[in-house]
Amino acid sequence: MRLAARDLDPSVTVSPETGRPIRMRTGALTYMMTPAEAIALATDLADAVTRLRAQENQQ
Repeated sequence: MRLAARDLDPSVTVSPETGRPIRMRTGALTYMMTPAEAIALATDLADAVTRLRAQENQQ
């Protein structure tokens, strides 16, 4: 099974009155995160880009 959200720009909003105030919406899916989870996701994404660029430079 594969889920793909093509041509949909994700949006990020803040809902401070909730337990998971960072909201990232892509299409019909909304990911709700704590600030720590959002930072961890951003770090993981940046690390993945760094690894990809390193691999591209080796080729």
